[in-house]
Amino acid sequence: MLLISIVLLFLVRSVENQEQARNDDFPSMWEQAPGRLEDYKIRDNIVIINPWNYRERLGLGKILISATAKYFSKLGADNSGNLLWSLVVLTGWEWRTGRLTCGLEHEDPLHICSRSWWAGINFFILATSFLAAAHTGILGDLAYQIEFSPPEANSADFCYSFRHCSAVTPKAMENWRIFFEHIKSNPICDATVSPLFSPEVDKAWKLFWDAHLAWHESNERVNYKLQNAEGAEAQFSKDFINAVDFIAATHFSADLKETNAFIANFPGCKLKDRNSPLEMTSDGFTEKQKTLMSFFNLLNTMNNPEGLLLHQWQKAMCTEEGRAKGRNVIRNMVEKPLKFILDTVGNLIALGQQDCPVS
Repeated sequence: MLLISIVLLFLVRSVENQEQARNDDFPSMWEQAPGRLEDYKIRDNIVIINPWNYRERLGLGKILISATAKYFSKLGADNSGNLLWSLVVLTGWEWRTGRLTCGLEHEDPLHICSRSWWAGINFFILATSFLAAAHTGILGDLAYQIEFSPPEANSADFCYSFRHCSAVTPKAMENWRIFFEHIKSNPICDATVSPLFSPEVDKAWKLFWDAHLAWHESNERVNYKLQNAEGAEAQFSKDFINAVDFIAATHFSADLKETNAFIANFPGCKLKDRNSPLEMTSDGFTEKQKTLMSFFNLLNTMNNPEGLLLHQWQKAMCTEEGRAKGRNVIRNMVEKPLKFILDTVGNLIALGQQDCPVS
């Protein structure tokens, strides 16, 4: 059985590598992922989705991006400006780097391990956004109910339907509902995005990040899984959680292009204990990857335990001018590390003491 699993995994990885060679912009197995609800198993007018299979989980994001394309057509050709791309691009990176799996012990080469912290957080983000989109009519007039299959282990950590997830993680479900209701009622006409966002674009990104950050609510249900990760990987996970709060405050435009450019500097494998973010030398990481991990770790170290640095950063980001500078800092933190430090300090000193406008 183990030999069969290894052979199947080799074949899956071969398909992924061929796809990656054709187009690096999209997650592994993007073309094979379901593109409509009817591609999933249907029983008694219930669409049953197995989010513990990578291809089926990726399909949630693929369907969302297709269904919302008309709302973001002004933001880029071929739906490249869709606000939801970061959800699937990050899923692809997590899969490619082994963060959604627990090794070779499972016979299904596409199996997602419920013991993985990354898999748990990723589940809640995709599940809540998908269920909220369906509930608000984003996916059309559905003739089906939607249910998720439970994992083989740790089933009590997750939720499996709209009603269940609304009880388990109500803030995330409500924030995603608000986001989808907004884009349905407020199509983007003024798509100015550089260097300042138009009010329409800025509002959409704000609501997106409000929904995305509701992952903190579900993090309490899966946070214990960080204890199962090796030391350096667990530390990077914590640094990542902290960094997303800083990124979200800028209303960062996590579309297809921006997300791919940013994630290109993420570590390409799970970290081992020797990969301390501040002590990496010849561990196979690029200089940009080392810089990103070091900055994430530095942000987390400076922000703990009271979160004062984040509070000051958020205050600096309370105007669109401040957020534009913040986005520039995020984009340049790997290319120009010294400029990142200077811009960060400058933003905090110049903008962090101002009174934020009343919205």
